[in-house]
Amino acid sequence: MPEDFESLYWGVVRARTVEDLRASALALLKGVTRLHARMWDQFADKPAPSYENLRGTYEELWCNYRNKVLASTASGDAAYALHSALGAQNFLDEMAEDRGTPCFDLLKDFDAENLAPFRDAFLRAMEAYLKEYDRVGRKVERFETLEDLRVRYLGNVIL
Repeated sequence: MPEDFESLYWGVVRARTVEDLRASALALLKGVTRLHARMWDQFADKPAPSYENLRGTYEELWCNYRNKVLASTASGDAAYALHSALGAQNFLDEMAEDRGTPCFDLLKDFDAENLAPFRDAFLRAMEAYLKEYDRVGRKVERFETLEDLRVRYLGNVIL
């Protein structure tokens, strides 16, 4: 049970206003979230990056987010940059949890009025992620043409 569960629970039950209910429910949710994080750290088997489990992940980060981040920050489009930041952050969080890669916090550098620090943080995260590839001996897959890519992933399938 979360610390102070009983008082948090009764805070929800005894709330007299919508504002009190929201505040009490949020406090209870935060307590449960802290408990989950503590138990996860204590009991979950944590994966380690490996040659196999990193396959294609850097390429996915590059293809799905790099150009979006660069384009949105260059044009000053804060909404597009935020959308890209959230997608990239979600991807990096998933890789950290499922593949054991380092954790990155891109959003701490996000400022809608000044997008350059976010762009730079994203590019640093990509460099660090690439070092994970190097560490496990994996090379980035690169294709000179779309035909090379098609053959690699679809073989002799004719489109």
